Amino acid sequence: MPRTKRRFIWLVAILALVSLVSVGCGDQKADKKEKAKDKKKEEKVEQQAGPLDTKSKKVIAKYEGLTKGEVTEGELNRFINILASLNQQVMMFKDQPEMQEQLLQEFAAQKSIAEQVKVTKKMTDEADKAIDNQRKFFEESVKQEGDNKDKKDKPQDYEAFLKEKGFTEKDLHAFILNSIKLDEHLSKQLADKDVNAGYDKWKEDKDLRLYSAKIRHILVQVNEKRDDKKAKKRVEEVKQKLDKGGDFAKLAKEYSDDPGSKETGGSLGDELTPLAGNLDQDFAKAARDLKLKTVSEPVKTQFGYHIIEVLERQTLKADEAKQLVKRELADEHYRNYVQKDLKVDQVGKKDAKKKDAKKS
Repeated sequence: MPRTKRRFIWLVAILALVSLVSVGCGDQKADKKEKAKDKKKEEKVEQQAGPLDTKSKKVIAKYEGLTKGEVTEGELNRFINILASLNQQVMMFKDQPEMQEQLLQEFAAQKSIAEQVKVTKKMTDEADKAIDNQRKFFEESVKQEGDNKDKKDKPQDYEAFLKEKGFTEKDLHAFILNSIKLDEHLSKQLADKDVNAGYDKWKEDKDLRLYSAKIRHILVQVNEKRDDKKAKKRVEEVKQKLDKGGDFAKLAKEYSDDPGSKETGGSLGDELTPLAGNLDQDFAKAARDLKLKTVSEPVKTQFGYHIIEVLERQTLKADEAKQLVKRELADEHYRNYVQKDLKVDQVGKKDAKKKDAKKS
């Protein structure tokens, strides 16, 4: 299931907690075989785990924050099922006590804030549109499968697909609507002066999040067969050939140890790549500061040595950048609320602690 176009602040924060993948320059264009393996692994995990039961009315926690209320086992499981449809790693670690406690905390935070935000027609329309997009994406995916031999084993109906995931379209609509309500509340907590100050700080620091670029590179790794000294010598040899007019694409194919880009002339993609996020910090800083269409000196990163060329580079417009700053500040506000202002008591947990204390 694809994520909705709107990037919900609190949702991104939750998924970040369970993300175990750290992508570097050598993985910018992952090998197709590796992608296929990862997809099969995720499908296997999903088949083994299955959705959590959502029928239980048992109260498992009480919360107090902007509002007071209770959390039942069934509604928390429904929340986890939807998150798992967005990120398989949620389902992979759902049985771990630490993960369960974290997700309970997040769900209680969502409820305690969303319940005091008034629903508007604009919010409802946005949630409706998101659901329509989800349905269209599913239908297009089914259509594209065409002659797929396994298609008979997969739901061909959207409602059946969601049921297999452990929730309904109505559940998903409520989830999205609550997410919109949370974003609305968090956005209102921020003053324009705070956003402007944050943006000015990003500009002053030349924050990588402000930049994107179209890049190609040649990677020479330090590995079991090649120590740092040999890698450095090899990358200097590449640089000399480029300085003498050597063809970048041909040299990338001959010398680069990045399987994802060597066959495409060292290109990290046809689109502009954000310099913050997936790229190694040293690599990204070099791409930010390098003069356009100029071959760099060897740049050392955790992956080895790179020769970098930046073909295009763009800086975010002020309005776009301020939206990112606002999102970051809102996320900080949300985290402070969860950690400092929200109280969540798991039903039965206190009694269990008292019994343990008596036994000891």
